[in-house]
Amino acid sequence: MSPSGTNLFVEYHLGAYPLIVTCPHNGTQQPTGAPERPDSQPGCLVTKQADLFTRAIALGVFEKLEEIVGVEPSSVTARFHRKYVDANRPPKCAFKAAVARPFYREYHRRIRQGIAKITEDFPQRGLLVDIHGAADLTDQPGIHVFLGSDGGGSISRLLALDAKILWRRRGLVRTLEDAGFGVIPANADDPEHPNFDGGFTVRRHGAANPAGLDALQIEIVRSVRQDAGQRTALVQALAEGLIRLLARQKKLVES
Repeated sequence: MSPSGTNLFVEYHLGAYPLIVTCPHNGTQQPTGAPERPDSQPGCLVTKQADLFTRAIALGVFEKLEEIVGVEPSSVTARFHRKYVDANRPPKCAFKAAVARPFYREYHRRIRQGIAKITEDFPQRGLLVDIHGAADLTDQPGIHVFLGSDGGGSISRLLALDAKILWRRRGLVRTLEDAGFGVIPANADDPEHPNFDGGFTVRRHGAANPAGLDALQIEIVRSVRQDAGQRTALVQALAEGLIRLLARQKKLVES
């Protein structure tokens, strides 16, 4: 049985597939002794609201992948609420008091553990997807998903294999679009949305880090997250698109 459990309010699972799904912002619990983060902090972007239903989406992708390919991916999910610890920020912005540091460190330790297993089991392969929630764009109601990679930096190895790998006919973006979900960036030459272009997790654990994996931040708008039918359709499309993406990566690496 693959190692799994919950420790220091971090839920984790080490699977046998070259994918790790992370979810930092849909926890509900207060870590022992941790005070709430301040509403503002110099040099830090402070957001304290939870990304509702992102855990359900992350878990759904995990289960759908297992259903389709027959093996489980890895996963790391924060069970602590974002108002106490923000796992998608650098340490100076992630928590208020030192008592909260172990919970933050555990989250990223489990990500490193998952990456190390994928790197060992699948040399030159693998992907981290970090699931987040975004507000709907009032001026672009047809957009439902934002992909962020720090301008390509966190998926640089993937793009070196195929610069259009996300946008191929059976790629992740087209799979989402075929299911009815508008995506930014819609094409390989389009810029990422400046508000959703990848945060701390994909920069810290992505391809810019020699010990990291290619890493992609996936932001899902509120209207999709709040609709059970839409969530189900999105989970199906994400799972299918990620499977195709990883199959393409495998073919390119092994060719």
